[in-house]
Amino acid sequence: MLVKGKQARENRPLEPAQRQRTRARETRPEETAIVFLYFIVVGLIVGIIARLLVPGTHGSTLGANPICMAVARTVFDVIDRDKLLERAAQLGERAMARLRKEPRIAEKVADVRGRGLMLGIELKFEPQKLVEKGLAKGVLINLTAKKVIRLAPPINITAELWEQGLDRVIETIAGLEQGEKK
Repeated sequence: MLVKGKQARENRPLEPAQRQRTRARETRPEETAIVFLYFIVVGLIVGIIARLLVPGTHGSTLGANPICMAVARTVFDVIDRDKLLERAAQLGERAMARLRKEPRIAEKVADVRGRGLMLGIELKFEPQKLVEKGLAKGVLINLTAKKVIRLAPPINITAELWEQGLDRVIETIAGLEQGEKK
């Protein structure tokens, strides 16, 4: 017996008048045909869409939803208001000059390049256990292309923290030995 609403929660059977209203009505053949055609059309549309939406043609993780757009606008407003791009450019230029002139690492560094706070320090050799050595000094270091140290701090890093990080990166590079065993 069919049970609805409050009666379902109380686990009571339906009254006779309620039973009569809830009986399934008989379907006519034309209604069945319409429902059948509906499912065929929906199936065809889904099939067409599935063929059109191949990897690389749709979707994104953070794409264009209202909340994401409001947050992004606020982030850009803060970047403009606090002049974070200009500050990142200044900190980055000072860091590149410092890294290029640092005598303790001059023999080990082939090139220093970058833009803003995103810097690459290319070493003359492939360092062994660089990430572990950086962690031991309290700095996270990312090694790319086997011999390029990537620095990419947050755009709002303080100048003091940036300088401390650079000190530790320089110490880590200075402590590297060419030809160490893995």
